[in-house]
Amino acid sequence: RSTQIDKDRQRSTQIDRTPQPDHITPVTKNTATSPKDHTTETMPKKVAIVYYSMYGHVKTLAGAIKEGLEAQGMIVDLLQVPETLPQEVLEKMHAPPKDETVPTANAADLPQYSGIIFGIPTRFGMAASQMKSFWDSTGGLWSTGPREPSRASRREYSSPPARRTVAKKPLR
Repeated sequence: RSTQIDKDRQRSTQIDRTPQPDHITPVTKNTATSPKDHTTETMPKKVAIVYYSMYGHVKTLAGAIKEGLEAQGMIVDLLQVPETLPQEVLEKMHAPPKDETVPTANAADLPQYSGIIFGIPTRFGMAASQMKSFWDSTGGLWSTGPREPSRASRREYSSPPARRTVAKKPLR
């Protein structure tokens, strides 16, 4: 009986050590003109980085990811999700203006990418409402399904809560 328990315990603690891919590999396109010619040409992948950044922190991280992917030979587009807050509220929050050089993300454009990375800031432990609104707009894509499988990744960014400093009073 004890040997069976030991075997079960050993099986339950085994970890799947299958290597996982840590990068996206380029797709190869067969350019052969005849069955004898088996040459291939490497096509770079096209990746979208879709993000929301009120104060520019997530945008900075998205730019760093873009540089890394481009160094690997990929074509990368930065896309920012539409702002849902009124300009008056943004001014009261001292939010800097959005970068006009970065195009606004549109759910209808996502199927053209072979990979999508989402930069998601958090507010009180949840995704920012701007990202939730954009994600809701992609419902039609999931119901019809893409023609080719795509890869997706998400990066959530959160800052630690502000610490309150309490003055220490000497005990008397």
